[in-house]
Amino acid sequence: MGSSPSKTIAGLTADLWRSINRGVYDQQSLTRIQNCISNGADITSPNKDRQYMRAVVLEQQQRNSVAGREREVNICQRIITQLQIKASELFIQQLNIGDLNGMRLLVKTLGADCYQGEKYGPLGLVGDALKQPNVRLAIIEFLIENDERNRMALTKRDIDGGETTCIQLATNNKSDVH
Repeated sequence: MGSSPSKTIAGLTADLWRSINRGVYDQQSLTRIQNCISNGADITSPNKDRQYMRAVVLEQQQRNSVAGREREVNICQRIITQLQIKASELFIQQLNIGDLNGMRLLVKTLGADCYQGEKYGPLGLVGDALKQPNVRLAIIEFLIENDERNRMALTKRDIDGGETTCIQLATNNKSDVH
């Protein structure tokens, strides 16, 4: 049941769901889950009960916590982190094409990071988006409304950009923001 790059996305996604639905997480299942994710499984597809992967793992993490299974709780957290990392990568793709519904799905159900300061610096994704030509106001609003760090970035200075703030970027690009 190992995951290989030759498997289809549907096959990898089915393997991923099988591993998550088992609910007993150990190092072997963590490795299997990581392989499915890294090889392209669709983490955005819900199960037959319309639950998303992160929610299922969070429930299992809670059950493990109540049962005092700390090792399994930690493995659940590592799975959640892997899902969030992948969701954050997918979030950038959705941001770049301007798909607000896709962005919402990734943030609300999979915990995608819509700030990503480690990659985009102190102004985060809102600063990067404001540098793009023809950015939609709805995208900027979404980023600001969904992460406190993006709200704080509005007046933060970008050390790489000559002390520029998001507000200055917006003012400079106001003809492109619509």
